[in-house]
Amino acid sequence: MVDASGVGLAIVVTVVPFYLALLLPRSSFLRNRSQAFLGLALGMSFYFLFDGFVDSTELGVTSGYNGGPQVFLLVGSFAMSFSILVLAKRSSAPTWPLWVVAAGISIHSFSEAGELAASAALYLNDFQTAFASALSFVAHKFLEGVVLAAVAVYMGEKDTKRILLAGVPMVVAAVFGSLSSLVPLDESPFIAAGVGGWLMVTLAASSGLSGSSRTTTYLLVLAGFIIVYSATLVHFN
Repeated sequence: MVDASGVGLAIVVTVVPFYLALLLPRSSFLRNRSQAFLGLALGMSFYFLFDGFVDSTELGVTSGYNGGPQVFLLVGSFAMSFSILVLAKRSSAPTWPLWVVAAGISIHSFSEAGELAASAALYLNDFQTAFASALSFVAHKFLEGVVLAAVAVYMGEKDTKRILLAGVPMVVAAVFGSLSSLVPLDESPFIAAGVGGWLMVTLAASSGLSGSSRTTTYLLVLAGFIIVYSATLVHFN
């Protein structure tokens, strides 16, 4: 049974760690190493993209889809989210605007927040499972915020208020995603749309590393990938 406490918990653990990461651009150390920071973020983005693809390709089993209109709905959701974000980027600024990147990161959080809110009661009855799941989820949200923070640093954005404002799409996804757990709703299209969002984010991060050393870029991307992978393993311990 989903209640207000589950909804509130889902919103808090989604939004708070994400916003904590958005304070990183205040660090002069990171601002002076924007390329390295962006390389790490690209590796993280690659993992989130890969993870999203895995989740979306399993929808045929987990959601009971056997082909037909549902498959077109999922493919359409992916294509639509990616296309809308790319068009929004082209119409608003010569570089990837922070809010577009934030939107791409946040789409999949709609389904994640809904799932967390729906499972909150079960987690509270099993402390060990709840602790591991919460730790992994918080780490993932923080690292998603790191990706946005790295893009902000690369763009030379120093205004903390504007960076925090760019995180609003995550708040919207967390609130409405959590509330969606109170009503019957197929969240599969949001999972598929989230893949389109992460594909756009990955392209945005990779476009800023064109002038970097190839070896250095590979090592940074690998490090970023391993960081998120390690956070994922906590959930399965």
